[in-house]
Amino acid sequence: MKITLSERFQKFIQPRADGCWEFMGAKQGAYGVLSIDGKLNLAHRVAVKLDGRKLPEDMCVRHLCKLKTCVNPAHLQVGTLKENQADRHRDGTSNRKRLWIKPSENLNPDEQANTISNGVATTLLG
Repeated sequence: MKITLSERFQKFIQPRADGCWEFMGAKQGAYGVLSIDGKLNLAHRVAVKLDGRKLPEDMCVRHLCKLKTCVNPAHLQVGTLKENQADRHRDGTSNRKRLWIKPSENLNPDEQANTISNGVATTLLG
C-alpha cells in the first residue's frame, strides 16, 4: 500500500511545547524541504496546501511564530512578498544586512566616499 503525502509529511513533524510543529526532515538553508515527484518543496508551503488552502506561486507563507521550520498550519498565513518582508523586518529575522552610514561633518565628500571600501560600510560618528 502506498503512503499518502499527508502520512509521509506527518513522519517529519515534532510538536513543541510552544505549539510549533517543527519539521525535522531535510533542510535547505533555514527551511524544511520535502521532495515530491522529484522536486524539492518548502515544507511550510506543503503544510498550507495539505491544510486545504490555496497557495498561488506568487504568494508567500508567513510564519506568525517566527520559527522557520514550523509547519503548524495555525502558525502559517498566506501573504504577499511585501507583507513577508515587513514581518521579517519588524521581527528582526531578516538575513539582509542593512548598512547605515552617517557621514561625519568633519570630512569632505571625497573622504566620506572613501569610508566605503570593499563592500563594507564604516559608520562615522561626527
